[in-house]
Amino acid sequence: ATQQVDSIGREAAKGVITETLATRFPQVPKQLITPFTNCIVDNADALEVRVFAKSAVIGVDDTTVATVRAVLSRPETVQCLSRSASGATYWFLISVRTAVRIRSRWPWLPAKGRASLRSNPTR
Repeated sequence: ATQQVDSIGREAAKGVITETLATRFPQVPKQLITPFTNCIVDNADALEVRVFAKSAVIGVDDTTVATVRAVLSRPETVQCLSRSASGATYWFLISVRTAVRIRSRWPWLPAKGRASLRSNPTR
């Protein structure tokens, strides 16, 4: 029964993940959205699937985006994408991993329009 609920939740999550990739990850080429969605769903844990289910009801928000980014940065997801998509996937994943690393080390850097480290030397 638990496995069936998990399966239903993962299937429902696909719509939200597809929407998140299309609207919040413009770097993902249109033709790669389906492979990305499938790999994210396959590598999300139960709590992450719950986040996606909630987002299906209330809409995509920053938590949804952060959850997608977290799943994308996992080695298992990277391997899944390398098996199911073209070389363009590799370059996208490098940029996602770099962004995740930068934000964890320097959280004060803006997510968009990256400020240079020299522009705020006191932090």
